[in-house]
Amino acid sequence: MQKSLDKITLVIVKNNQFSLEDEALIKQEINRYSHNELDIEFDFVANIALTPSGKHRVTISQLDK
Repeated sequence: MQKSLDKITLVIVKNNQFSLEDEALIKQEINRYSHNELDIEFDFVANIALTPSGKHRVTISQLDK
């Protein structure tokens, strides 16, 4: 989810095997493509709601147009 140009929040349903190393790897890969210009936050949830059509929404941009 992106609410501003310099910050993203990753909403993740993690399992028992998800570790701090996984979190660091995700940040590293995003920073590689964003040239370290994004503040990356993680929001760990129990589940992710489906859209009305029954699908998961992969990206959500809440930037002002």
